[in-house]
Amino acid sequence: MLTSMTNSGPFSLLSKPYSFEELDKLRQKESFFCPACRQPMELKLGTIKRFHFAHRKKTVCAYDAEPETERHALGKQQLYQRLKDMGEIELEPYLPRIRQRPDLLLTVDSKKYAIEYQCSSIPNEQVIKRNKGYKRLGIIPVWILGSNQLQRTGASEYRLNSFHWLLARTFPHALEPFLLFYCPENKHLLQLSHFYPFSKQIFHAKASLINFEEVLDPKLTKEPSITDWLKRKILKFRTYPPAKHVSALQKTLYIQKRIPLSLLPSIVFIPCKFDFAFETEPYVWKTQLLLRLETRTSFTKGEILSVLSFLEKEGHIIKRKCECSLPSNEEVADELRRTLLKAGILERMEKNNTYRFRPVRWSSRMTEVLKRDKEFFRLISFLEHNL
Repeated sequence: MLTSMTNSGPFSLLSKPYSFEELDKLRQKESFFCPACRQPMELKLGTIKRFHFAHRKKTVCAYDAEPETERHALGKQQLYQRLKDMGEIELEPYLPRIRQRPDLLLTVDSKKYAIEYQCSSIPNEQVIKRNKGYKRLGIIPVWILGSNQLQRTGASEYRLNSFHWLLARTFPHALEPFLLFYCPENKHLLQLSHFYPFSKQIFHAKASLINFEEVLDPKLTKEPSITDWLKRKILKFRTYPPAKHVSALQKTLYIQKRIPLSLLPSIVFIPCKFDFAFETEPYVWKTQLLLRLETRTSFTKGEILSVLSFLEKEGHIIKRKCECSLPSNEEVADELRRTLLKAGILERMEKNNTYRFRPVRWSSRMTEVLKRDKEFFRLISFLEHNL
């Protein structure tokens, strides 16, 4: 901790650049107390870790359960310095009504923001509880992850788990989420956005360095190209298809089409802007949707939504858990319908404003499927450059 209470009021180690001598004299004549539990604290002035306050040994404080690392303390200090010019800022203020203490509390134009700098994973329940507490007080929670939480698995590819998704926010006037990361070593603030999943945790995403003003006023950037990435993922899928977690789909394919998972038609891999709304792999639920609609002579916009809702009810679709607003089933269905129409995979019927799939080519031969893949990659590239 970088703050404490004294007999004369609150004290912050960041209120000015203190020297060792100044703080050593201060701790000899002053008593320090935890702002939350009011128990005595010690001012640590070591040579390895930066100066900080800590509870005495064997002290139990309900609000000090998460140990603070050197990276966290350094990042919090730097964020304080970078954000203080944006408005009124408080370091580690204790909020007695909700018994919580954000890293920073920033007030800008009468709006309050709880800035939480998170370098380590904490239980999902704790994130939800903190957010709920802040919202009770009309405070907007803003989570910034440590750069050590950024798990890059390839060129523009990242691994994101359920903890990361709970910290996501959405852009103003858009249903697209983003995450913020801060590196105290190079002092860079990074925005990760435009998430396209291939599996539950693997995403193509766009990383952008942003200004600190954009912490509160984020800007939606231009869509990245994902054709090359998608090509690599599909070709790998053909060679090494997943097993256990998609066994239900594999069984359905054997029964209905007599093909293995590796020979799925290319069109089920078509990327849609709102694919991130579901934890379920996009190709899984799109295949289930295709199997239920491809044989119909026509279907309505509402029937696409009905099939999606049915798949969710049957457990074939699992919604992603987020604290921010995500697209509804209706919005996902509409975005998919628009994408399939643009790609020429779906066609609109003149009568009654209905739709139908153009003939889908299922094949039991890998050479034929790979040939279709090449056509599909050209289609995706065309859509990226012409829409």
